[in-house]
Amino acid sequence: MRVHGMLSCVVFGLSASVAVAACDPGETELRFHHTDQESGTVRAEAANELAFRINTELNGRSCMSVKALADDHSDATVSEALSEGRFEIGAVAAGDLGTISQRFLVFDLPFLFEDIESVLAFYTTQSGQSLLAEAEPAGMRGLAFLLDGFDQMAAVNTLETPSDLEGLRFRVGSSELDVASVQQLAATPVQLAFEETSNAVEAGSVDAVDGSWSRLQSGGLGKVGKFTETNHSMVNYVLLTSSTFWDGLDPQLRDDLKALVIDVAHERNKSAFELNEAARYAMSVGGARIQRLSVAERLIWIRAMQEVWFEFGGDIGFDLISTALYVNQFN
Repeated sequence: MRVHGMLSCVVFGLSASVAVAACDPGETELRFHHTDQESGTVRAEAANELAFRINTELNGRSCMSVKALADDHSDATVSEALSEGRFEIGAVAAGDLGTISQRFLVFDLPFLFEDIESVLAFYTTQSGQSLLAEAEPAGMRGLAFLLDGFDQMAAVNTLETPSDLEGLRFRVGSSELDVASVQQLAATPVQLAFEETSNAVEAGSVDAVDGSWSRLQSGGLGKVGKFTETNHSMVNYVLLTSSTFWDGLDPQLRDDLKALVIDVAHERNKSAFELNEAARYAMSVGGARIQRLSVAERLIWIRAMQEVWFEFGGDIGFDLISTALYVNQFN
């Protein structure tokens, strides 16, 4: 591996170094593309760390490069880009995999998970691990889950009750459950890539948005709205590769790469809470107005969005929902 330079990533007081590499003859090349900034989000930090680990620990056998702000795909077309060989590893939001299997929408189900510890416990269950295989019929191989954090809501006006969203234009991705949730709140869903949201809010074509604190902060949304800490759904990525690429690897290299992917995902998942808290703090000191829901106010939001459980519960699978409810009780 020939290292052409070092990319320093400083994120909220944390730092990491990523080797920008060109593969030597005989090394297996992996490219990790994502649409986030170079640092500051869970997805970017995981990509950077994985590249560093591969370029260091598998030097001579494999190398990885990372492309941030990639314009060769959108979040909704990661699996398509992987199938076409534009890159070898991607991290796609679980909700964007709903067209492959609606079971992935379990993370978008509003107010299902109580806390981050419950989500991490869910990953380790048989039901949770079974989700990684749901992309195989589409020619994809799920390698690991990558936790971002809970979604929060932001709008041009204060959101104290669900009725405050009535008539607002709410940015959503490709998740049909998210579309249904927004419609349940009497808002108008506007399907838009997340990286385009800040400009859309400033232009007045979008009135409301949700996202984890790290995504909102890195996406330039810290000063364009008023924030309500709803913790209503989970931003969760699936690290994916194409089955054709993965199955064609040397078996020992494949095992070593899988071990590194799982280890990096595990380490980043443990630090997701701190990353989002740091982003929340940065937004707060930067002038963002953030309010928390009381227990009574949160219950009103839960009741307002309960209908989507009945609409999507059967397709998601009550085994997954039951598992999530179970781990909530013990974490």
